[in-house]
Amino acid sequence: MKYKLKKEKIKSFGFLLHAMLQKNRELNIPLNCFFIGAGCSKSSGIPLGGEVIDICRKLAFLRQHEDSLTIEKELNESFEMYSARVNNFTEERRSEFENFVSARESEFHEAITMKYIIQRIPGYLKEKISAETGLKNSELEEHLFNHFREDFFRDSLYGCWFESYSGDKRERQILIEDLIENKNPNGAFILFANFIQHGLIHNIFTTNFDDLLNEALMKYMDKKARVYSHNEMADFISITSTKPNIIKLHGDYLFENIQNLNDETSRLNPNMEIKMKEALGKLGLIVIGYNGADHSVMSVLEEIKIKNKKEFLLIWCAKNSDNLHWRVVNLLNETQNSFLVQIDDFDTLVGKLYVKFKKPINDIAENAREKKNDLDSFISKFRNEFILKEEATEEDKIEFDKLSEAEKYFDMAFSGTNDQKKIEFYSKAIELNPNYALAFHNRANVYNDLKERHKALDDYNKAIELNPEYANSYNNRGTAYERLGETDKAIADYNKAIELNPNLTNAYNNRGIILDKLNINDKAILDYNKAIELNPSNAKAYINRGNFLFKMNEKEKALIDYNNAIDLNPYYADAYSNRGFVHEELDHLQEAIQDYSKAVEIDPKDSHTFNCRGNVYMKLNEIEKAKPDYLKAVELDPRNLSFCNSLLKLYLFNSEIDKAKSLIKETDYTDGNKKQKANELAEYYFLKIVILIILNEDHSETESDLREIIGTETFENLKLNETKDLLMNTKTLNDNIKKYIFEKTRLLKNIFKN
Repeated sequence: MKYKLKKEKIKSFGFLLHAMLQKNRELNIPLNCFFIGAGCSKSSGIPLGGEVIDICRKLAFLRQHEDSLTIEKELNESFEMYSARVNNFTEERRSEFENFVSARESEFHEAITMKYIIQRIPGYLKEKISAETGLKNSELEEHLFNHFREDFFRDSLYGCWFESYSGDKRERQILIEDLIENKNPNGAFILFANFIQHGLIHNIFTTNFDDLLNEALMKYMDKKARVYSHNEMADFISITSTKPNIIKLHGDYLFENIQNLNDETSRLNPNMEIKMKEALGKLGLIVIGYNGADHSVMSVLEEIKIKNKKEFLLIWCAKNSDNLHWRVVNLLNETQNSFLVQIDDFDTLVGKLYVKFKKPINDIAENAREKKNDLDSFISKFRNEFILKEEATEEDKIEFDKLSEAEKYFDMAFSGTNDQKKIEFYSKAIELNPNYALAFHNRANVYNDLKERHKALDDYNKAIELNPEYANSYNNRGTAYERLGETDKAIADYNKAIELNPNLTNAYNNRGIILDKLNINDKAILDYNKAIELNPSNAKAYINRGNFLFKMNEKEKALIDYNNAIDLNPYYADAYSNRGFVHEELDHLQEAIQDYSKAVEIDPKDSHTFNCRGNVYMKLNEIEKAKPDYLKAVELDPRNLSFCNSLLKLYLFNSEIDKAKSLIKETDYTDGNKKQKANELAEYYFLKIVILIILNEDHSETESDLREIIGTETFENLKLNETKDLLMNTKTLNDNIKKYIFEKTRLLKNIFKN
């Protein structure tokens, strides 16, 4: 599976330079540990993993071949000479060798089980993929298995071929020893040791079996390091000691404790893991020459960064972002304070660092004199090019400090609860890092929540400019456009979000809502269905589809969706409220009251549901129960005309004319009446006329207002017959008023016919 690194995660070489200069003031050691992988040893003649796989393939083929006795390793024969003979042996039998490799790797492939993969995919990534796809449990596991199987197969080849070569640990250790023996540290390792000598590097973790770094220190430097390669020795590691530490996580080639099979590298030895966690609780980590395919190390980094939420600085050095392992890309993308610095290779990096730091090498030990010319040659490769390309250290320092400070403000905003403070902190992060796309995106979300739509749009636009591949920015900008009534732009943004991320549930859900409002019903239902298919655990998606089905008069199906929403989230007030409304429409009045009551218990500020429950009580003729609900609805939303009408009808029904009079006079509900729904406004005028007649007051102006509304709507839409029927059944109204109501309704209806 291919993942793309976010643009803002790539930092300059100067960022790395300044990071190396930082000290932990409390511990008086460099602020960052180093982690060096096999790529660092390549130019010293140590084969990389792919080369070791090829060697093991040939040796495994040789061992099972009937002619193997003719090519046994001779006494005192160097491994290079023996390896040349093995190469000739396999080359002469190339077709047979290729068939052997193909057959054996087919076995390896079949051995990659679903359980093996599921156990090794980090939990945060499972959750992310589940949220994106909507898959759960066995369906999610099947999806992960199919998408990651080839990746895990490639990563397993190293361990599989080692085991295929020999099941004996001692034999495997001898092979590693043969591959490493007589290899000497090159100029890059000597300069790296020089950085240790000068206190720029103090704690080094490595998965390498070789001893090149320690050898460079022993032979060429005065400062020596403590080397830890056994689990039992890890208890003695002190990251704050005066001596540097080299911690060999997978053992040493001279001992049988080396770990090179898949089971052996599934987890670090317990004490080594503890020490790594201890170090990264206080220090950062700079990774060089390591591809991140090793589960034992990556699982620890993921646990510290994500589960334990430690925000240590992680700088991953690699040639480019396109070839990063999927675990590395996701770790950098999904965690704070994690970055990539692009380098050519270990040798080039060390050469450039040496030129930049200007640490002298004329104090290397006497037995390194013969290396002096080699070192001068090595350094000269980089000096001129580096000086021409790189900026001054002071500028690097300023950049690093600003980016670090921006991360702090971002984290404060992200974890905050006060909206104004969040805006303040995101703004500070943006001031320090004007290319911080996620800070613009998150600030836009806050503005959107505060209904400051235009500010939100400005920030979403900037976030998209900086990171045009981030689907969530398009989706969220779409919601801002929708709330501003710009439906075409909203739909375009939802379309783009889905194009970038076809598994983004919210984009389908949001697009479905707009299409639903536009009565493009055939497409709306497809979007609602897709949102639920992608994420069957999304209660909101069931609510929206339930609302759509209710609109389409499929009330029983709507009930099923509301039931599903409640099963998923028993504290979702809207689900109870909407289900209550369906029960009310189906004349299940007691069930409606139960649902409305549950909704207002969860959300005591839900004015709409109080009004709905009051309506049901009125239908049940339980006036005294309806009254407090209507009063509560009006108290919570005093400008809502529908709630006012409900209370006016109750007052008329109860002959509480003085209260009705106070209600229509204390607030002008017709203010900005073009924003009111015509049927609610017509009902308000109709009720007001009745009240004014009872009070024997002039109602001509109100009647004129009512006629104006009638000119814009159909009589059925205004639903005045329903109001008439209610008032005609009100015992407290005298016959003259009822006669007026009857005649007025008939006359109004005739106006429509004309």
